[in-house]
Amino acid sequence: MYQIAFYNLSTHDNEVTRSLLELYAAYTDKKIQVTSFSSGYDLISTDSVYHIVIVDLTVDRENALIIAKSFLTHNTYSRLILLSNTIDHYQDGFKIGAKRYFVKPLVADRFFNDIDEVFSDVMKHLSSIRIDESVDELVSMDSIIYAESENRKVKFYTEKGVIINRETFAYWHKFFANTSIVLCSRGCLVNLKHIRKVEDTTILLHNGKSIPVSRRLRSSVLRKHEANLKQR
Repeated sequence: MYQIAFYNLSTHDNEVTRSLLELYAAYTDKKIQVTSFSSGYDLISTDSVYHIVIVDLTVDRENALIIAKSFLTHNTYSRLILLSNTIDHYQDGFKIGAKRYFVKPLVADRFFNDIDEVFSDVMKHLSSIRIDESVDELVSMDSIIYAESENRKVKFYTEKGVIINRETFAYWHKFFANTSIVLCSRGCLVNLKHIRKVEDTTILLHNGKSIPVSRRLRSSVLRKHEANLKQR
């Protein structure tokens, strides 16, 4: 499911933009969830992962740009879309890294075409992500074997080795929602594509390593594992 955040949209623009997104999702068979934020602080401080954030510059433009830039700084996987009633501030959006800039009123055909490119970009980056922010290298999600929480960091065990990330475990748990990387025990995520067998309290991986699976989550992991095998 694609998570989308709205910020600084009027009631009317909120309804129009939400309706267009829902129509686009129905046409393309995508699942979306939209959350509206009235407070810039709430948007910046959220622990949830949002794939797309839509910010309106019509009112309080300078502050809205500051909020949008701050959000992108801390959520490098998100894609920013700006709305405005004028084209005059297009360069402002470009400078802070916006993917699209729409001038209201929104026109369905153009909106669908441009938003499709944004979703394609999101999908491309969801299949390959940057775990170590100090290294300009993307890691294929398929290469992630499992991940575990350790000393307020998350260690990713990949086919190329171990990568340490400073985001919270909760962040990554939400980030991987509706992917093949699932929660198997407290503080541990496993990639279904690397599971060889699910036993009573352990998961055997194709690389020969075993990791724990909690009794509470075992049935869910086993069901998802079996479904994943059928899709191959």
